Amino acid sequence: MVKKIIIFTNILLLAITFLMIDYIKELDRDKDKLITDKGVLAKTIEKNNNKLNELITKVDEFKLISYRDNIVKKKYPAFSKIVEVVFEKSGKYGFDPNLIMSLIHTESSFRPKVVSSQGAYGLMQVNYSVWKDELQIESSKIFDIEYNIEMGLRILKRYYDKSNGDIMRALHLYNNGYTYNNTKYNKKVVSTIYY
Repeated sequence: MVKKIIIFTNILLLAITFLMIDYIKELDRDKDKLITDKGVLAKTIEKNNNKLNELITKVDEFKLISYRDNIVKKKYPAFSKIVEVVFEKSGKYGFDPNLIMSLIHTESSFRPKVVSSQGAYGLMQVNYSVWKDELQIESSKIFDIEYNIEMGLRILKRYYDKSNGDIMRALHLYNNGYTYNNTKYNKKVVSTIYY
């Protein structure tokens, strides 16, 4: 009977030993996984912190741009309006707003009420006598910033389409029409500080 108890105890101890070995192996696996997960977690936290810092930087940049925009609007309300309208309308017609700012700078130096000796009006120097019927231009609105830019962009878009997407040719036509040949105009437009 004692012999049976000793054998049973040995078998039980052996079974417990195997269970303990499996348990220790499982703990080691869990420990390795935990260490790995901890490393992954640390990397994820670092990556998220970097993204958060980038977002904070962008928010700070946006605050500065917003502040600067408000100051410019207060100091130069007409110029600020021109910039807003150019940005909006350029997108509508598929033009780079910097090009349109350069065009306005070249045509009128941002003077909304300027009239040329050739009968061109406003910021984009819309030639009323040439375009009044085709574009149905309202002469009473010709000096309105938004209206003038809209008309100028419609004219430029027509020349752009006739030039098969050649913006330099379209600019040339915008300034010269089909009769004159001012070759310096394009260079003048693209050399402004806005382009």
